[in-house]
Amino acid sequence: MACPRSDPLDDADYLRRLNRKATEQRVPLSGSIELTRRCNLRWRAPATRVAQGGPAQGRRELATAEWLSILDQAVEAGCLELLITGGEPCCARIFQRCTAMRSSAGC
Repeated sequence: MACPRSDPLDDADYLRRLNRKATEQRVPLSGSIELTRRCNLRWRAPATRVAQGGPAQGRRELATAEWLSILDQAVEAGCLELLITGGEPCCARIFQRCTAMRSSAGC
């Protein structure tokens, strides 16, 4: 099967077309998740006042299986880039497992 020839796209044109198609098809190209509000430092900012020992008052941190399900759903939906944040994401028990599993999946 022969592919029709077309002029190569420059980067800006390619990104415009990619974003337009993603918007039309409601594909989340990027996103962000907050793994934890815990922090290993003693910051004074209200969002990071949770001690390393536990989750924010009144908020339960998601279990490993819940995070993995969310990450799988993001990949299946077409997410290409994911920002992992938190008070200190490395404090979350799931952080290393998430990054290792996603790296092995090519994400």
